[in-house]
Amino acid sequence: ADLYSLGVSLHALLTGYLPEETEDGRTALAPELPTDLLYVISRLLEPDPAFRYATAAEAAAVLRRCL
Repeated sequence: ADLYSLGVSLHALLTGYLPEETEDGRTALAPELPTDLLYVISRLLEPDPAFRYATAAEAAAVLRRCL
């Protein structure tokens, strides 16, 4: 839940609005974000926790490479 919340917060901070949930339960992200950041945020917002980053440290390491 914490990593999912981080994804929502990152998207809101970078775009000024929350990500939108689509009809199939997926999350529509802002296409204007850089591809690397879109990938990280999409992994953080995965509906199935098994597809999210395993730890906050793993997510942080990937985010650092994006910056």
